[in-house]
Amino acid sequence: MKIHYWEPEDSSALVGFYNDEFLQIPYYYPVSDSEFIYGIRFQEEEDLSYPDLSDVKVIVAEEQGQIVGFSHVAIWTREHDSQLGGAWRIEDRMHDRMGLVLFFHYRRGHRAGGTALMEATEQYCKGFGVSQIRIFSHYGYRFHRYSHPFGSDRMPHVLSLLGLHKYRAILGWSYTVIPDFAASEPADTLPAISYETELHSGRGDLPNIEITVKRHDEKIASTLVWSAGHTCRAGEAQSMFKIMWFYVSDEANRGQRLGSFMIQRLLWEAKKAGYQHASTGAATGNHRANLLYYNTGFETVDTNYTYFKDFDDPVTGYALDDDPHPNSGALLYT
Repeated sequence: MKIHYWEPEDSSALVGFYNDEFLQIPYYYPVSDSEFIYGIRFQEEEDLSYPDLSDVKVIVAEEQGQIVGFSHVAIWTREHDSQLGGAWRIEDRMHDRMGLVLFFHYRRGHRAGGTALMEATEQYCKGFGVSQIRIFSHYGYRFHRYSHPFGSDRMPHVLSLLGLHKYRAILGWSYTVIPDFAASEPADTLPAISYETELHSGRGDLPNIEITVKRHDEKIASTLVWSAGHTCRAGEAQSMFKIMWFYVSDEANRGQRLGSFMIQRLLWEAKKAGYQHASTGAATGNHRANLLYYNTGFETVDTNYTYFKDFDDPVTGYALDDDPHPNSGALLYT
C-alpha cells in the first residue's frame, strides 16, 4: 500500500477513478481532466477559490499501481463561514479550526486501502493541532451534485468505514427528482397574486430561472433554479435543473397551497425553457420541504450525509432528523 500527497492542481490522474466510481449512481455526470481540476478548486457561483482553507492536500491510496481511493483535506476556520458548512446542530461544539475533508472515497472491496486512507487523513489533520474533522460539507466539487459532495447511501462501504472510525452523521440530505416531467400552465386561482419570471444566463445550455410572487406589491414567495449545466459540462446534464432555493412566507402560505402553485408554475416555466428533468434537495429533517416535494411528484434517488468526529469529546445529544432551520420564520426549501 502506498500513500501519496498531491497538490489539487496536480490531481488529474484521479479523473478516471472518479468517473468509474460515480457514474454508476443516477444523475452524476462524467467530467474531463480540465473540468475536474478546475471544479475541485473553485466555488460554484463564481470562479473564486474557496475561502478560509489552508494546507490543502489530496491524499491518494495506491495498491499495485492502481488508485483505490483519495481524500481531499484542508484545515478550515469558521471565522468567515456564514453557513458553518452544514453543521448546524453542533455549531456550539465546533472549534475555530478543524480538519475539513472536502471529499473521501475508496473503491468497494479495497477495505485496506480505505483504512489506510482514513488513517493518513486523520494523521495529516492532527499534524496541524486540530482535534475535530468534518467529512463532506457545502464546500465541495462544483461538478458533483451542485457542489454538495455529501456521502451517498449508494456508497455504503464508505459510510460504514466512517462509522467504524467513530464518525457520526450530523446532516442528512435527500436528493429528489422528477425525470421526464410533464407540465401544463397552472390555473391562477390565488387572490391578488402577480408573478415575475426572469431568465439568467449561466454556464449551462439552458438558462437559470428565477420566479418572484407578490401580493399587493409585497414579495411573498420566490424560487431560483439552476441548470445542471451550470456546474457540469457533460451534455446529459444540460436538460436537468435543480431548485437552489424555494421560499414561501409562512403567513402567505397558510391555507393557500402557494407552495404547490409555485412548483407547478416552475415546472411550466422550465418546460418552456427546454428542460426535461427536475431535481431538488432538502435536509432530511426539513419535513415541510420534503412533504411539498413528495406531494408534487418528486421521488428520492439517494440520501447523503455530512460526518463529524471530535477526538476529545464524542458528539451526543442531537437528532439527525431535526429541522436545521427551526426558527427560520418562513418555509425554506433548500
